[in-house]
Amino acid sequence: MGTVHLAAKHGQTVVACATVLVNQWEGRRACQLRGMAVDPAFQRRGVGGRLLAEIERVAVQNGVGLIWANARAPAADFYRKHGWETVSEQFEIPTAGPHFKMVRKLE
Repeated sequence: MGTVHLAAKHGQTVVACATVLVNQWEGRRACQLRGMAVDPAFQRRGVGGRLLAEIERVAVQNGVGLIWANARAPAADFYRKHGWETVSEQFEIPTAGPHFKMVRKLE
């Protein structure tokens, strides 16, 4: 597994996407959720949760037991709701705003 791009479609329209790549976390092999977005019209309808479930399936299928992300602060509750844990204080990414480091253990 190198980099995987996932998309959720409604008919022929892409309504959500994510990019996942193999990237170390604290010295162990892990997947990094590098980016994820859901069309605002499809938020709070389960699309993001199903996309996270597919990300987890791909990680496990490739022998990876942990996923991590630099999650935007406004999305942190969404990730927590889906079993992710906040593992840092809030920090600023100059071009993208406030973030938290978050992890999802799959083991």
